[in-house]
Amino acid sequence: MRSDYKAAKRLAEEAVAEARKNNTSPYLPVLDANEEINNSLKVVKLGLIELPVDRIIGNKEQGRNNAFANNFMPLLEEASEFAIKWWKLYDSFLEEGIRDAIIVYEYMNDYYVQEGNKRVSVSKYGGMEFILA
Repeated sequence: MRSDYKAAKRLAEEAVAEARKNNTSPYLPVLDANEEINNSLKVVKLGLIELPVDRIIGNKEQGRNNAFANNFMPLLEEASEFAIKWWKLYDSFLEEGIRDAIIVYEYMNDYYVQEGNKRVSVSKYGGMEFILA
């Protein structure tokens, strides 16, 4: 629903204001931004697991970083294609949950999304504890 997107965007704006007040980044951390970490990563495929949503803290790549606040809530304008996709996904989430798994990378017991940012955002907004990854 459009009203849910507005509410989620408000949460994002509050997180941005709080981050700026604390002189921290208002956006999600990016795993690939740290070259030292990026060069030392070893990729091991684990298959599908139920992942605690609160352990997902950032993006693997820079791509969509300005679309989400550091709490994974959406920042883009309500009239954007992104917003429409977000609230349609939220409507689907309310009816049947999140069906598709996300793709994440784990580093130091935290997880970074490569694919599925909107699914994580909707899951966090909707209060899910776990998501398939």
